[in-house]
Amino acid sequence: FVGVRLLVALLGWFLSHRLVTRRMDRLLQTTRRLGQGNLDARTGLSGRDELARLGQDFDRMAEQIQAARRTVEDNAERLERAQSMGQMGDWEWDVQTGTLHWSPQLYRIFGVSPESFTPSYDGYLGLVHPEDRPALLATVEAARSSGEPYTLDHRIVQPDGSIRVIQSQGEALRDADGRIIKLRGTGLDVTERKQAEAALFEAKERALVT
Repeated sequence: FVGVRLLVALLGWFLSHRLVTRRMDRLLQTTRRLGQGNLDARTGLSGRDELARLGQDFDRMAEQIQAARRTVEDNAERLERAQSMGQMGDWEWDVQTGTLHWSPQLYRIFGVSPESFTPSYDGYLGLVHPEDRPALLATVEAARSSGEPYTLDHRIVQPDGSIRVIQSQGEALRDADGRIIKLRGTGLDVTERKQAEAALFEAKERALVT
């Protein structure tokens, strides 16, 4: 009788240990899959024991992360559509590392592609019309030193020779100590607006002459 009880106890311990091991393996596997970017991974654990509740909490957390990621992606798509319709792109420049990030629409405005053009401050200046480059340089350097926001209209020369007019806006970002670490802003294609303004001015001039 004692042997039977011992055998039952050992069997119970074995089954319990095996169940715990399987649940731990499931948790570890799901953790690795999530770490690899698979946000569909779930433990699928059920029950009322501690590991099951941990797995269920883990699954709920993964669902929240997935929902947040979908929201971010949807917002990014809406922003890109809005920028495309408004002929506007945005940029961010880390003045310490020199890293410059352009939004997809900014590439289109400048007539370049991410495959053939890597954004950099010098590369950007190379696309600015030579006659407008000194004013832009002075404006950006002032923003880097003082942190004052700016708005400046200037011409760019696309690789195919087309000239466009861009309204550039920028502002400074500071760290906790007040040091300027980044500049960020937007580039708006105002070519058609400038052409319309010029045509209207010429029409008024002709009217005054006649």
